Amino acid sequence: MLDLSKYRIVDLSMKCSRGRQREGWNRRLELKRSRIPYDNTIMHEINTVSHIGTHVEGPSHYLAKLKNISQLPIELFIGEAVLLCLTGIRPNQEVKSIDLAKNGKLRRGDIALLRVKDWFAQEERPYLSVEGAKWLVKRGVKLVGIDRTLHLEKPGAKAPNNLPVHDVLLRKGIPIIEFLENLDKLRRKRFILIALPLRIVGLDASPVRAIAIERNK
Repeated sequence: MLDLSKYRIVDLSMKCSRGRQREGWNRRLELKRSRIPYDNTIMHEINTVSHIGTHVEGPSHYLAKLKNISQLPIELFIGEAVLLCLTGIRPNQEVKSIDLAKNGKLRRGDIALLRVKDWFAQEERPYLSVEGAKWLVKRGVKLVGIDRTLHLEKPGAKAPNNLPVHDVLLRKGIPIIEFLENLDKLRRKRFILIALPLRIVGLDASPVRAIAIERNK
């Protein structure tokens, strides 16, 4: 039997409530409660978008012809993760490979989670450089996650021809988790991450319940 007392579990997911979510972009979450006729139990109808709260983006988010979330191996969303603490990054700064390299050692097959400071305003957020994204691909990461104060692209970038970081990662089949929280609560640089998407055919992205599992000692 697995002894969970030997581990510490950290919830890295945003809490979502009815209404407009605080990450902006007019992302709605509506719940309608009803009763199931044959046994009178409660059920909810959920009206939202695939990019609600902490979510993972699959290749078809960038190009429709690429794989959707349900077509990706489940192994991509479970594994050893490395926290790259970029707390020295300044407002509007481009995050380069040198910044990533000095903050953690990656092994092939790792999950890379990028953390910057929590106080950046929307217009001040740093962003991942194309060169930094290519460095992550070269290191063989299978999944990349960012906290909610880091932009994946340089502000102003738009699909379909000007999302170079999406292009670098998603064309290689590397999903992207956005709006992670509580990365500052982690005590270790290396831990197990579980962030499972819904298995709904055709989705470009999916909400996830992302958790980190750390050894106590």
